[in-house]
Amino acid sequence: MTVFFDNVEHFVLNSEQYDRVRNGAALKIKASSNEVALVYSGKIKAIYEKKLNVYKPQLMLLQND
Repeated sequence: MTVFFDNVEHFVLNSEQYDRVRNGAALKIKASSNEVALVYSGKIKAIYEKKLNVYKPQLMLLQND
């Protein structure tokens, strides 16, 4: 089995954060990497990249169920 984004820091979203991610919003989260995999319900939903002091969408995987 291939594990994608295994080398990227994972950040688990709450439902409010996930609603924002689904709409492509930037997030202020506490992460240490420049790139994070955003996880909701055990699935990676997006890859966000740090720009200044917020994380912005780099790759959206919302259909990943």
